[in-house]
Amino acid sequence: LAPGASVTATVTFAPASAGSFNGTLSIVSSAGTSNISLTGVGVLPAPGVLSVLPDPIDFGNVTSGTTAEQTIVISNSGVGSLTLGSAVALTAPFSAVGLPAAGTV
Repeated sequence: LAPGASVTATVTFAPASAGSFNGTLSIVSSAGTSNISLTGVGVLPAPGVLSVLPDPIDFGNVTSGTTAEQTIVISNSGVGSLTLGSAVALTAPFSAVGLPAAGTV
């Protein structure tokens, strides 16, 4: 490098698991070797957040012998993945169709 010149580089930390990590970046030059300490902490990913709208689901007054339907939206409002289990069975007179199968959202 010329006197007063600089160069920009990128150092990346990409832990595959949670925990504390240490390392060393060694830069060799005509002036000798510089060792720069590297530290980082890997953390578990943020969890997903199950959201169901509307909540509560209010059918209001429904005439006996007829049906009323409400559309719901099931979503993951978190920043991490959300794994769904099977939906809990509803009790009569309620029923549902189109509930998601178990899996990741």
